[in-house]
Amino acid sequence: MDKKQQQYLAQCKATGYKIEQKHLTKLNKYLRDPDGCVDRSIKTKYYIKPGTNITKKYKGKEYIVTVISENKFMYKMETYETLSAIAKLITGHKVSGYEFFGFYNKNV
Repeated sequence: MDKKQQQYLAQCKATGYKIEQKHLTKLNKYLRDPDGCVDRSIKTKYYIKPGTNITKKYKGKEYIVTVISENKFMYKMETYETLSAIAKLITGHKVSGYEFFGFYNKNV
C-alpha cells in the first residue's frame, strides 16, 4: 500500500467511515492505473471493426455510417464521436445510436 492509500485510509478511520473490501479493491485498481480505469469506464460492449459500414433504412431512406476507430464514425463526410449523435441527426430527436442502428435488436 502506497503513501496516498495509507493517508486516505487513515482519514477514513479518523472520521469513522468504513470502507467495504470490494470498494478498497476498486480504489487500489484506480490508484495503480487511473487512465486505464477511465478508458474501461467509457467503452461499450460492442467492438465494431474500423472500416465497417453500418447501414440503416429509416423512413424509406438508406443511411450509411463508416466506422473510423473505436470512438469515431463518419457520416456524410463529417466525423462524429458517437452513433447517438448520428442517430439524433437522422431522426431529429435523442435516441440510442446502438439501438437505432440495430445492435440491441433481439430478433437478429
